[in-house]
Amino acid sequence: MRVTFEDEPGWGMLPPLAGPSARLDAAPLIQAASAAVRRHVGWHIAPVLEDTLTMQVPAGHIGTVALPTGKLRRVIAVRVNGAQVTGWTHLTASLLRIPLTVADPSVIEVDVHHGYTLEEVPDLWHVVEQMAAIAASSPSGAVREQAGALAVTYAQTTSGVGGGLAILERDAQLLEPYRIDLEP
Repeated sequence: MRVTFEDEPGWGMLPPLAGPSARLDAAPLIQAASAAVRRHVGWHIAPVLEDTLTMQVPAGHIGTVALPTGKLRRVIAVRVNGAQVTGWTHLTASLLRIPLTVADPSVIEVDVHHGYTLEEVPDLWHVVEQMAAIAASSPSGAVREQAGALAVTYAQTTSGVGGGLAILERDAQLLEPYRIDLEP
């Protein structure tokens, strides 16, 4: 199954996963960090959207489809190659059972209401804001600057690398509950 949500219209128009902050006024970095988080977890996370999820399935595919979402709120409609399908069953947070076997490679479209409200995911605010702050801390990539007896050491994304937009190991651990696995 192949899903490419970044190519969908409006993908770049989603609001960031963090808002303005007194500590950081860096809207482009917040937007970039939000995009990095969304790529890392494999879906948009927030806000709640009414969306059409499109999956390509191979010939012989039977019944179960993994939807590219981690918070399915409601299934509105299911179509296979444009034809409306009924009798489907919502199995888990991202699995749908469709009562058919496709003879040829097919396109399954599922109209859904999915995602979290920003209030439901305050931990994402922290991760996104912190990623942007680290990226802004040393735009030149310097790890340390010194003038005489005064020295400044900047946040490092990896050993010897200052600044830059990166998902650190601690961030990846916080994001793990939001990652999706598209294999049923």
